[in-house]
Formats: sequence, C-alpha cells, structure tokens
Amino acid sequence: MSYPANLASDVVLRDGSTVSLRPVRPDDAPLLLDFFGGLDRRSLAFRFFTGAPDLEDAAQILADVDYQRRFGLLALRGEAHRPVGHGFIAAIDDDLVEIAFAVSPMLQGQGLGSVLLAQVAERAAEDGFARMVADVLPENHAMISMFRHSGFPVEVRAEPGSVLVEMPTSPDPEAIARFQERDAVAARAAVAAFFDPATVSAIDGPPEATIDWARGAADEVRAVVVRGAPDAWERQGAAGERALREVCRRAGTRLVGPASFGVLDNRPGRALNLTASAERPPHGGIGIVAQGAGAGRALLQGAARRGVGVSTFVDLGARADVTANDLLEYWEEDQATEVALLQVESFSDPRRFARVARRVGARMPIVVIAERAAGEPPGRGLFDQVGAIRVDGVSEALDLALELADPASVEAWRELPSPPAPTAVPRSDEAAAIIAAALGRDGGEAELDEDAAARLLDCYGIRVEPDGVGTGGPVATDGASAPSVTPTGATALRIAVAPDPLFGPVLRCGPAGAPDAEPAARLCPLAEGDAADFLDRLELGDAVAPTGLGSLGRALEGAAAAAAAHAEIAALELDPVLVTDAGAVAAAARIAVRRPPERRPWPRTWT
Repeated sequence: MSYPANLASDVVLRDGSTVSLRPVRPDDAPLLLDFFGGLDRRSLAFRFFTGAPDLEDAAQILADVDYQRRFGLLALRGEAHRPVGHGFIAAIDDDLVEIAFAVSPMLQGQGLGSVLLAQVAERAAEDGFARMVADVLPENHAMISMFRHSGFPVEVRAEPGSVLVEMPTSPDPEAIARFQERDAVAARAAVAAFFDPATVSAIDGPPEATIDWARGAADEVRAVVVRGAPDAWERQGAAGERALREVCRRAGTRLVGPASFGVLDNRPGRALNLTASAERPPHGGIGIVAQGAGAGRALLQGAARRGVGVSTFVDLGARADVTANDLLEYWEEDQATEVALLQVESFSDPRRFARVARRVGARMPIVVIAERAAGEPPGRGLFDQVGAIRVDGVSEALDLALELADPASVEAWRELPSPPAPTAVPRSDEAAAIIAAALGRDGGEAELDEDAAARLLDCYGIRVEPDGVGTGGPVATDGASAPSVTPTGATALRIAVAPDPLFGPVLRCGPAGAPDAEPAARLCPLAEGDAADFLDRLELGDAVAPTGLGSLGRALEGAAAAAAAHAEIAALELDPVLVTDAGAVAAAARIAVRRPPERRPWPRTWT
C-alpha cells in the first residue's frame, strides 16, 4: 500500500497552538527512537508497561506499517520537525484494532491525545474496523480520563494488572459535538494571543524579509501579524503564503496575514493597536473581521469617522491561517462584543461557518458584507438560515451594526427565536469506505459508478432504481418551470447538492431536468422543518399522496445528510426522482467525489 500523504494535516491544540500530523513511514524508526528516548520513565511505563523497554526494538516494530492493518501517526513540531506525539493502531482481527498513544510531557493536557485518538479511529473505520481497544495501566488516570471524556461511548473493564478500554471507531453525534467544543476552545485561545501584547508580534515588509523574520520570531511569541505589501504577496502567490504559514506552524505559532491591515484591541483598559491607522474608533460593542487590507482599512477608518464603537478588529489579509470562524468563536464568549461584523470573500471552512454562525447568532447579530450566494433563489435566503444578516457594502454594514449594538436592540435580538439547529446525522462507515475505494490512496477526484452511487445513497435511506422500476416504468420530463406529472402518475423532480463558497453544501430541489428552475435551497444537513418547507415550495398540490410526500421528504433529508457527513462529495444529483403514492425513487444518480482541501482536527465533520 502506497504512503497516504493526503492524511498529513496541521491540527490545533487546546492552547491555540498547532502541531503537524503525518502518517508514520517505514524509515521512521530513528524518529520514533528519538521520541521515546526523550520520555521520562513514568511516560515509558504508561506506554510500554515497563520503565525500561527495548526502545530500538519498539521503534522498529512501530515503524513496520502497511497503512491498512498497521498504521501510525506522528505529531511533529519545531524547525527540525521533532516528534512530540505518536498514535498507533494494529489489527487484532477483522473487526477489532488495538490502539496506543504517547504524548510529550510538555504537551500533555493540551488535547493532542484526543486529536490522535480521533484520527486513528477515523482511519480504522475507513478500513472496515468497527471497534478499538486500549490496554492501559490502572494508574494511568490521565489516559483513562481522556478516553472517558472523548465523547466516544466507552466500555471499561478491569483485567489483572491493566484496564481495557473498548469503544467504536465511529463517533456518535455526542462525540462529534465534544470535538467541536474542543475546537471552539482552541479557536478562542488562538485569537486571544493576538490581543495580548506579551504574546503577539507584528511586522511590515516584503515576503522574503518577512519569512526570514518569522523564523526567529515564531519561537518567541504565540501570534504573528504580517502587515502590508499586498502587491508583493500577490506576486508570490500561494507559494509565499505556504512558506510563511509553514514557518509559523513548525513553531506552533498562529498567523494573521500576510498582507493584513493589522489587529486592534479597543476594549476599555486594553490598548493594543497593531494597525497602520492613527484613527481609532470609540470603545463599543462591535467586533470587526475583514479579509484584505483595503477592506479592513475602509471598515476601521469608516467606524472611526462615523463614531461607531468597536471592541476588537482583525484584518485577515490573505487569510493564510486564522479565519473569520475563529473570530466568531472568540466573540461568542467576549462580553465586550455585542455585534459581529464580517467582510469576507469566502470561508476557508464554509461548513464550520454555517454551524458556528447558527450558535453564535443566538447571542449576537452577525452582519456579513457579501454578495448574494450564487444562484440563491428568492424567499428564505441562506444567510437567514444561519441567523446572519447580509448587506452590500461598508456604509450599510456600519450603519446597521451601530443600530444593532444599541443595548435595547441587543436584548431584543436575544429574545428572538434562534434558527432551528441542523439534525445530527452519524456518518456511515460503509459510505466512507465506498468513497475511499473510489478515490484510492492518492486519487484527487472521481465519479462513482452506478452501483457505488446506489450503495452510498442506500446508506442514507435513498432508493435508486434505474429506469423507474416500481413506479410504472421510465418517464419523460418537459423541463418546464413546474413539476412534470407523467402519464404513469409519477411526479419527476431533481434533487441536487453542490458546494457554496460561503456555506458549504447546499441542497436544491425542483423540476426534473431543469437545474435553473429550483424554487428552494437549504443548507446541509437539514434542520427541523426544512424538508416540509421544501415540499410547500414545490407546490405539488394533490399530485402526490401524503405517503409519497413523506418519502420525498426523507430523500431530501438523506441527500443533505450524505453531503454533510462526507466532505469528499463534490456533487450529488438525483435526476429524475420519481414520486408516486407509493414513495420516492431515484431513477438516476450521479455522485462526484474529491479529496477535501484540508483535514480538520476532529473526526467526521470536516467543519
């Protein structure tokens, strides 16, 4: 089996810093020996059940990986990328794997063990293993506690001289929620470092000099702001941004920029101005995050001239690291911020924005300067679904934010009903295996064949029967602006999911064969009432009996759940879906898959 390079990732720890993860290679025995050789006797005893193991032999054994039945992950940090953690799984049988972890003492308590657990569990599930077990010394209370608080449903039983901890490889919704909570804690810690003069440093300059400076500064501080020179950074392109980000992440340091207008902490008693502007807005309750120095300058100087009170301001610049989602997580618990104002071109993690905005929007208004989502139909817009307010420009945004920041407006906002939360749907391991097989270990994108698409959809309750078997035979559609009722009595519709740069996967439904005539759009997964709203907008009237409508609603929920659970799904199309009194059946299905752009530090959600 070839080396799964796509599983390498940078992950965020509880203190907001980062480490790099990558799969173990067969030539990693020296690195593993270096790591274990640096652990104290107590840590070695917890990992190997003896304080004096044969480390050379252990390193050789743990480097013996095949990426299916034996798999390891190394956590790395520092300019030399030295190991600071290790996770390992080995098959016991076709259903069960043994898991083991070790974390450098300097990072214990920062959530690295939980991250390693999540990612090796995900790997085991994708390779068809349903359960995992850890053999732990009874006095290793920290490891036992980590398993108990991971969110995975664990079974603990005492054995002579050890404790066996067994759990499924697939997290349930509670486990996913726990990992999302950890991510929120990490995001808040990362942002807080940019507002602390003792932990942040800023620089202006061309890319080459800035990267050289960052190599020295990143080890001394927790946060770096790289300002100015937008034209020079644009000429460098993605390669320059990657080089700067790599320097920072090797040290575990977080980055705002490059080409940022800077950072401002304007809260009472906290004077930090790392922007290029001498104009400071008054103290107030509006948190601002912008993407691009020009937009950031316009917002901050506009706020100062209009007397709009600002709590904190961050210009992300080219957004090489810290994102608007991180700021939303931070403002959720910042008592000085009453309104969030975002100017963004897109979200690096749109699924996360849709989820976080729903939650943060219950506490404060979220004003977003953005164009209307591409192809968004009239009616209940996508921003409305996450509780955000879309505006067109800086002046409109500042006026609205000032109005909303009034104490009476804030209280009235908090009394409004929150948007319904999306339904938590566990990810299907069978569907994940189908996608993994289609992509292969190194594949970038693929389209599922008919059988694979049907099997994947079946995992989410969607029946695919080519040529409309069971609905009266094949049908034709006229592409009209209303559903086509066929002579067989079947109503033909199109259900499709496609990614949106702001919101992630968006579900649409309309007449079969007419992708431009879809009257409704909803974020994935669906929230309570979304399927019913779809059905109302389709105006099927008496054409379909309640049993058929119920089956169609479940098909809508299933398509949204599949797209939400599997970030690899780049496009999903059911056209036509034939709806009769007996139910809803997809006569044809197309699913395109690709590698997600970036792995997140928790399993399954990618958000």
